[in-house]
Amino acid sequence: MQAARDAWGGLDVVFNNAGAVGARTPIDEMTRDDWDRTQALLRSVVLGIRHAATHMKPRGGGAIVNRASISGMQAGYAPVVYLVARRA
Repeated sequence: MQAARDAWGGLDVVFNNAGAVGARTPIDEMTRDDWDRTQALLRSVVLGIRHAATHMKPRGGGAIVNRASISGMQAGYAPVVYLVARRA
């Protein structure tokens, strides 16, 4: 975000796209690392919003687009750890 601001004088648009579903392990076989890696992937979207807003607010706004997979609309299309996080 800072590099875009430095290069072009500001940040007007951010497109968030977390393009993986994370751990595909059944919940009874899942390790803590499996869980944490998937949560980190999903957390990246929230942090993208946070860091973009920090640069956009002083400019009076901007646009943040968050792209969701079908799992963002309907449960059952992704592994359990991904579904739990999206419903939280």
